Amino acid sequence: MTHDNDNPRQTKNDAERQMRRRFLAAAHGLPGYRDAGWQEARRMMLRMQAWRFLAILFAIGFVVIMAMFIALGTTQGGAAAARRGHSPEVVGSSPAPAIHANMSPAESGEAVEAKRPAAAFLPPEPPEPVVPTEQKAWRIVWLAESSAGADLRAGDGGAARGHAQHHQARWNEICARLGVDWKWPDDTYDADKARIVTIAAWYIEHADAVAAGDVETLVRCHRRPSDPYGGDNDDYWRDAIEKYETTYE
Repeated sequence: MTHDNDNPRQTKNDAERQMRRRFLAAAHGLPGYRDAGWQEARRMMLRMQAWRFLAILFAIGFVVIMAMFIALGTTQGGAAAARRGHSPEVVGSSPAPAIHANMSPAESGEAVEAKRPAAAFLPPEPPEPVVPTEQKAWRIVWLAESSAGADLRAGDGGAARGHAQHHQARWNEICARLGVDWKWPDDTYDADKARIVTIAAWYIEHADAVAAGDVETLVRCHRRPSDPYGGDNDDYWRDAIEKYETTYE
């Protein structure tokens, strides 16, 4: 017949329970337990708590390490797929056909690309800027009268000056209507002032041509305001527009 005390494991458990009771009793201030047995029970409890704490730390560390390994494996797999030039597979999608070196152009899809015109691979060209009527007319006049400021010699025996070869009476009239005190001939050599006076004259006297986009009439009126289609103005217009087209178009 075997007694419980003959079981070493049972005996050890009983001893641990007894030491635990001693420790707890001493912790609550009960008398008679602060002896050698109490000291041993206290040390036993501290060892048990230390082992439990270490076990918890080990479990936490194991979980963290496993999570790091899983994350590292996922990252390396994605990087390897990117280096191979493949995107991650999508569930339900059909795999792209492989292209081998010994395949014909028709099999590899190169024949389809070859049929596309070269222009299909180029970005669309931006639209050409629209030049307002008066600005285009000014460019034509500027080129015709002074080669866009490159030739500012006086014309008509010294009566025409500056970038647009303005006459004194005409210049003074337009400046007065603009309300500016620009002097002839000094200010006619200022390209901005010459342009403003020229365009202002068109808006004041030939607003219909400006609204209609009639560049030819504006250019003719600059040279002969009262008779734009008379005299040798046909030659003037022909030479002026040819010079413009050569320069800008």
